[in-house]
Amino acid sequence: MDLVSCFLDLETQSLQLTKKIVKGTVCAMSRTCSKTGKKTAFGNTRSHSLRHTRRTFKANIQKKRVFDPQTGTFKTMKVAASYLRTLAKRMQEGRTI
Repeated sequence: MDLVSCFLDLETQSLQLTKKIVKGTVCAMSRTCSKTGKKTAFGNTRSHSLRHTRRTFKANIQKKRVFDPQTGTFKTMKVAASYLRTLAKRMQEGRTI
């Protein structure tokens, strides 16, 4: 295999991987909600003497297994706990996810 064909093969593989990431089939390991976009926020801890140190506010992300009526299969989604009520309401109305 020559260098050009090897390069083209690698480029094709990376393009396929990019398509998978864009479609959402590759699950990102970040702590973000797939629907609302909530993620870790940053701020300060303020003491009584008004000293401040940096801290993080982490989103309450849960894995939820949801039935997709279009495909007839279950999907596992990472969503914020605040979104679960909205998700339940939409599923009762018969809307798709």
